[in-house]
Amino acid sequence: MAEAITYSLSLRRRLLRAMLSAAGVLPVGLALNYALNVALARALPVDGYGLFAYAQSLASLLSLVASMGFSFSMMRLIATYQARADMALLRGLVTTSLALISLAAVAIALVLLTMGWVLPEYRNGLFWAAMLLLPLTVSLWRESSMRGMHRTATAILPRQVFLPLLTLIGVLALGMDDTALVLATFLGLLIALELVGLLQLRKTLDFLAAARPRRAVRKWLGVSLPMGLAALATLGINRWDVVVLALVLGLDAAGPYAAAART
Repeated sequence: MAEAITYSLSLRRRLLRAMLSAAGVLPVGLALNYALNVALARALPVDGYGLFAYAQSLASLLSLVASMGFSFSMMRLIATYQARADMALLRGLVTTSLALISLAAVAIALVLLTMGWVLPEYRNGLFWAAMLLLPLTVSLWRESSMRGMHRTATAILPRQVFLPLLTLIGVLALGMDDTALVLATFLGLLIALELVGLLQLRKTLDFLAAARPRRAVRKWLGVSLPMGLAALATLGINRWDVVVLALVLGLDAAGPYAAAART
């Protein structure tokens, strides 16, 4: 009984710290993302900013699909297995879910590249969306996993703070006005930051090294897929408009719309 009370108090303190850190970091991330988009809208041609907004929006939507709901369920499942001290299932969950979402992201990226080959008018947008898809999918999975370990600030800092900050510095310092160069810089920074984030996650999960993994894939998917569908229906609303507008009216229309919508 005493151990249960101690664990409950410890958990409450960790959750409180996570909430407070998120409350401090998230507004900074939102401000930096907005500043980056303002800078890009001014620096790039209209269709160039439309291409950036379209590729980022499409990749963000499809990363929700590729993550199969693990981008939300990991925080719940990891916390559950940790509370039960079930290290075997926890290790199996981490390794198996990462493999599943990576394979799904690669498969969807290949479909996008094939579509770009067949539809040359959409080739650039589909190409960059395909390139962004895997690191964005891994980022969603890593963030959810770190949140399950009650490390919210560590989870969201790489993609939501450092990525827009470093991209913004690059755009302003180097005077970038080429869309391909901006997208390549954004992609390179995203990959580098996610590699660092994965190393942090691996270090956090070092205590699993001795555990022999067990898997419950059907159960995990049963929890994750409904959560993924709900996220796609709700969070996806903020992205579908830019994607549809670019497909119907072109990147010239998507650029000003994306800038206005963010404002």
